[in-house]
Amino acid sequence: MTEILTEVQRLGASVARDTTAIVISDDNDRGRRFFNPHTGERITFLAIAEETGGELTRMEIRVRSGPGDWVGPDHFHPFQEERFEIVAGAPIFRINDEERPAEPGEVITVPIGVSHIFRNGGREELHMISEYRPGLKSVETFFATFFGLAADGKLTRRGRPPLLQSVLTLWALRDYLIVTRPPPAAQRLLFPPLSAIARLRGYRASYPEYRGAPSGQT
Repeated sequence: MTEILTEVQRLGASVARDTTAIVISDDNDRGRRFFNPHTGERITFLAIAEETGGELTRMEIRVRSGPGDWVGPDHFHPFQEERFEIVAGAPIFRINDEERPAEPGEVITVPIGVSHIFRNGGREELHMISEYRPGLKSVETFFATFFGLAADGKLTRRGRPPLLQSVLTLWALRDYLIVTRPPPAAQRLLFPPLSAIARLRGYRASYPEYRGAPSGQT
C-alpha cells in the first residue's frame, strides 16, 4: 500500500511540475490557449468537441527549443485515438515504453489504450497538431483545471497541486486520460475513496472559473 501511495504522489508531481504555469486568455479566447513555462509547452485548442459534434478535438502544440524533458507522465486514452502531425522540429515519442524520433511531415498515430508521451528532442521549437477522435469535453477540462490551478497559485510548496486534488481531477476525467503509474488497477481501488475524502475537504474535480470546464464535472 505504501508503494502505491508513493506512485500516487509521483503522478501529482508529473501532472503539474511547475509553480508558474499560466492560462493565456482574453475576452474573445477564454480557455483555449494555455502556456506552461516549465515545459515550454504552448497549447491552443483549434476545434473542441462542442464545435465538431463530438467528432474530434484538435489542438496546436508548440514546445520551446530543446532538447527538453518529457512534457508529462506516460498515459493512455481509453476511448480516443490520438494523431500527431509534426509541422516543425524534432520530437521524440515514447510509445509502449519504446522511444522513436519523428520529423516534419510525419504523422504519428497512437491507438486507443496505448501508453505514450513526447518531448522536444531538437534545438528548434517543436510544432505539432494533435487530434483526438472522438472529441471529448474532458480534454478541455483537463488542461483548464491543471493549468488554472497553477496559475491561481493553488499549489504546494513543492510546486504541485495537492495530492487529493490531483487524484480527484484525474479520477473525474478518466474517460480522457489514465496515467500508467500507479497501475490502473490500483487507481480503481484507491482513487474513489481518496476522491471522496478530497470532496469532503472542499476540493472540486474542476473549476468553471478557469474556463473550458463543463459544468457537469465541477
